[in-house]
Amino acid sequence: MAERFDVIVAGAGVVGLSVAYALAREGLRSAVLDRRKPGLEASWAGAGLLPAVSDPDRRPSHPTLALRAWSARLYPEWSAALREETGIDNGFRRTGGVDVARTEAEEHALRTTAGRWRVEGIAYERLAPGDFARVEPALDPTLRAVYFLPDRAQVRNPWHLRALAEAVEARGGVVLADRGVEGFLARGDRATGVRTAAGEIEADAVVVAAGAWSGGLLAGLGVRAPTPPVKGQIVLLNPARPMLRRIVDPDRRDRRGRGLRRPPHGRRLPRAARRRRRALPRAGRRPRGGDLGRPPPRQPGHAAVHRPRAGLPQPVRRDRP
Repeated sequence: MAERFDVIVAGAGVVGLSVAYALAREGLRSAVLDRRKPGLEASWAGAGLLPAVSDPDRRPSHPTLALRAWSARLYPEWSAALREETGIDNGFRRTGGVDVARTEAEEHALRTTAGRWRVEGIAYERLAPGDFARVEPALDPTLRAVYFLPDRAQVRNPWHLRALAEAVEARGGVVLADRGVEGFLARGDRATGVRTAAGEIEADAVVVAAGAWSGGLLAGLGVRAPTPPVKGQIVLLNPARPMLRRIVDPDRRDRRGRGLRRPPHGRRLPRAARRRRRALPRAGRRPRGGDLGRPPPRQPGHAAVHRPRAGLPQPVRRDRP
């Protein structure tokens, strides 16, 4: 006889685990399935950066902006609840962040972005050239423009994922590793469960949160939902002491439709490190490593510069100095 749950969630990344946790808080029992270990794809490679909180009284112009704003407001509440339920500190900190521009083109792009912040009611301040060190002493004083967003926050994504998984299981759900969804059970136009290599699982509802694999899964139901992957490049630094007080975003170039076509080895890892040094000249000069897909574990005092790029999935390769 097939196993049965209230809800099946395909994908045990941050979205899938968050859905299961929200359902568990409402008394629903979920099974979260993943083709690998939970959270080892985009959720692991992400830098844990959270957007600044926007003005709740301003109606966002697009549903994704509304979702982003809602998520930013929920993170403090969820972080406290997860810590109380599991004893795990997910590393949520509202450190604030700075966006910087080195060239005239980057300054123009940053001014355009600031216009969107103003429309959304996101708090920001353009710093005067002699005032950079007040907010982030590691910044290059010759930068053309620096904008400070005091409400930007971050979590340590591996800690957050572990807290979510433990909270789901503590409330009666299950997180099944190495058990990917291979197809769906359906009755009429409604999904009633999933097929896996280990057998069928039934449920009243199915949620697909499999990231870049979602489109392929849904195609089996005749649903077209393109989910192109976004590739991330991380350079892990090894300074002698903590080097940043804020989240620093040194890249204002268009991030759509351009991809790294190979992992950051050879010349690409030093090139990424050079881009970081132009914005943060006081940072450690020697990269500790780099990765695509999932980063080396960070330790206190290390800084990871995250540079998302659109592109196709590639094998992960880590380079060590």
